[in-house]
Amino acid sequence: MLVSEQGENIHDYARYLQVRTQAWRELKYDYAAQRPGPDQAGRLKKLSVEKGLLREVEGVSRLTGALLKCKVRTVFLLV
Repeated sequence: MLVSEQGENIHDYARYLQVRTQAWRELKYDYAAQRPGPDQAGRLKKLSVEKGLLREVEGVSRLTGALLKCKVRTVFLLV
């Protein structure tokens, strides 16, 4: 990975973190950190439109878009 690519990725990741904190402020929920258990339905499945489903979906969409702009470097370890 070139130095300029690393700088771009750092910038993209910083933008993702900004979007994540903005989503936290608006939704009071961290979708990136929360993982429902096997017996629990996801938060979005339980929400109705009247209770803010569209607002939450918009927030998740912004988070996903910002995260997808980051380049993930995978390292394979041979055991």
